[in-house]
Amino acid sequence: MKAVVSDGILLLGEIVQQGGSVGDFVLLPSQPITRELYGCILPQENTEFKKLVNLTILSPENRILQKEWFSINTGEFPYIIEQKD
Repeated sequence: MKAVVSDGILLLGEIVQQGGSVGDFVLLPSQPITRELYGCILPQENTEFKKLVNLTILSPENRILQKEWFSINTGEFPYIIEQKD
C-alpha cells in the first residue's frame, strides 16, 4: 500500500495504533480540504449537563490539552485546526 485517504486525525491515530511514528509520514494536503463542525445533542431539560459540557469545552484545561495533543509544532498528533485564541 502506498497511500490511504481518510480524515486526517483518523489517519494519524491509525499510525499510532499500528505502532508507527507520526513523524515518519506526511499528511497531505497540509491544510484540511474541509472543516467539519460537530455538536452535542442533549435532552432539553438537562440544563446542568449542558452547563457542564459548555464549561468543559471552554475551560483553560481543555485549551491546554488541545495544544498538547494537536499543536502543529509540538503536539502528539500535530494537526492544523482553526483555533480562536
